[in-house]
Amino acid sequence: MGKDAGKKKQLREQLRERLQQSAKAPAPAPKKKGGKAAEPKAAAPAAAAEKPAALTKTQGKKAGKKAAAPAAAAPAKTAAAVKGAVTAESAKKKNNKKKNKKVVVKAPVKGGHEDDAPAAENMDLDVDVSDVSDVAPSDLDVSGSDDDDTPIETPAAAPKLSKMQEGMMRQLESAHFRFLNEQLYTTDGATALRMMKEEPHLFDLYHRGFRHQAESWPENPVQRILAEIKAHVPTTATVVDMGCGDALLAQELKPLGYTVRSFDLVAKPPHVEAADMASVPVKEGLADVVVFSLSLMNTDWGKGAAEGCRVLRKGGIMKIAEVVSRIPNLDDFIRCLEKLGLNVVSKDTKNPMFVMLTLRKKAAAVDKRIAAEFEPLKPCIYKKR
Repeated sequence: MGKDAGKKKQLREQLRERLQQSAKAPAPAPKKKGGKAAEPKAAAPAAAAEKPAALTKTQGKKAGKKAAAPAAAAPAKTAAAVKGAVTAESAKKKNNKKKNKKVVVKAPVKGGHEDDAPAAENMDLDVDVSDVSDVAPSDLDVSGSDDDDTPIETPAAAPKLSKMQEGMMRQLESAHFRFLNEQLYTTDGATALRMMKEEPHLFDLYHRGFRHQAESWPENPVQRILAEIKAHVPTTATVVDMGCGDALLAQELKPLGYTVRSFDLVAKPPHVEAADMASVPVKEGLADVVVFSLSLMNTDWGKGAAEGCRVLRKGGIMKIAEVVSRIPNLDDFIRCLEKLGLNVVSKDTKNPMFVMLTLRKKAAAVDKRIAAEFEPLKPCIYKKR
């Protein structure tokens, strides 16, 4: 009896192993001639798949009676058992993965073709990411390495100047302005242009000082010229501003429809173009109005005035504002302008600081060589305060 029980047990284990192997690796379904997959046939009983070891007649009868019923039901019962075992095994694997999770990283394929890649088993990299699922996103530090606790440095704000320091800065800027102002009034236009081209920041420094000086004036001449153009010149006109500074005329007149060309020693887009006042890139006779507001500065001021006459159309208007102290004899100054083909329309000397002239061009052509005979105006030198 003991031998029979052992052989029955061995038989059952062999059947179980065969069934598990067949469940894990099912055979592919064969195709019919028409191309459709054939319907799967019912699985043959495991007893038919494998013949048991030879038994004696007595053992065969006893084993046949006891194993007949279980053997007939073996396929169905074994499939259910296998399914349950697989489910239990899957649950166990999931629990193990949570405890010790690994990520398989595939190396990139060179050349962009999978066929050229080495075998996949040689490319898998196991990376241990155990217990990552329990970490909250807010706990992850992506700012840098774990050992780098150095705070990020922010640029320090500029220290606020004391009243005494502010006063010293104003005095320094005033000194720079006076120096530049003297240079511009005592050199020719080409030298002034070269100086500003080499050090463009001097242009801004000069005009900051100029604006500071203008704050103490009872009237800024450019504001007066602006008001007169708006009142008497149609918006279809072309205005050329010679020595424009901050280009106030362009800023105010362009939105109204005027065409404005603004020139000074340094270009300041979108309004200011860089040029020597003795030669600006404007066609002859194009302008309806030419403006010199405190800009006949250089020793060769006559060349700038002659260039203004060249670009001005016949019958066009030239407006000049100049410091009174620069013109010792106003009649001589006007006679120089008349030699360029201009006639005085109006003259305003009521302002103690500035003289305002409005002139009309009467000649069609201008002889610019005459301007070489003009004496330089007196330089406008600001006193040190």
